[in-house]
Amino acid sequence: MEYFPRRSYSDIDVKEAGRIIAGDVIWTEESAPHIREAFAVANSWRDSHDFPMRSIRHSVIRFMYRRAIQGISAARLKRMKAIRMKLTRIPVGLHQLQDLGGCRFILPTIADVHKLTAILKAELPHTLR
Repeated sequence: MEYFPRRSYSDIDVKEAGRIIAGDVIWTEESAPHIREAFAVANSWRDSHDFPMRSIRHSVIRFMYRRAIQGISAARLKRMKAIRMKLTRIPVGLHQLQDLGGCRFILPTIADVHKLTAILKAELPHTLR
């Protein structure tokens, strides 16, 4: 059976943490535990995107290998500083951010890109955007 990570916090916790980290975080003796908890929730939410991101990356790498498509790939989670900046720029909550993790594939030619895209659209059980 596949391992799927379990979320540690509720949707309400994630929404509240996003609201807190998007605001002006002023560190005082009284606010410190509240701020620490908000960042713990936000980091947990961010980390919960690691497994699906890596799963997609490895699936695409397998498709490339089977079809002899050469290229390189990378994947990473968005840094917390970038998450905080984005939450202050756009009117969405932490739970609504759609780019907490991402994969990149660099192929030698645009023909290879079109070939891989066609294969993925036909065979990958995920929606390509």
